[in-house]
Amino acid sequence: MDLLVLGFCGLIFVCLVAGCNFFATTRMHDKINASKQARRALHNEVSELQAALISKREEKKIVINKLRMARAESSSQKEVVMDVNPSTPSRAQGNFEQELVSQKIITERELDRVKNYRRSTSCPYDVGETIIMLGYASQHDVDRVREKYS
Repeated sequence: MDLLVLGFCGLIFVCLVAGCNFFATTRMHDKINASKQARRALHNEVSELQAALISKREEKKIVINKLRMARAESSSQKEVVMDVNPSTPSRAQGNFEQELVSQKIITERELDRVKNYRRSTSCPYDVGETIIMLGYASQHDVDRVREKYS
């Protein structure tokens, strides 16, 4: 009889340990699932913040481009005012540019790019030097045309 009671107590003890182990395991799984959900939530927040950062960068680029365009527009308006009373150097400059195009050293499109570059960056160099610097023509070709207008 003592052996039967001892076996029964042992069985109850084993069941108790198994139950505690089950509840402890369940609690650990709950903590793991909660941490996974928190990680997902953080990942979603990071993704949203990255998207917001990207959109802010794009907005910044748009604003900068608008400012550049406004600056270029104001520069072109200044050029229009300066062209109202053209002096001989600006006329010679225009002829120099047209001569570069007519001799097919550069194209009209490249000349427009050079002019826009000079306006947008406040380039201190003249058109010929800027053309060379941007790689649209060689020094020799520009110097040959420049000799006619010097």
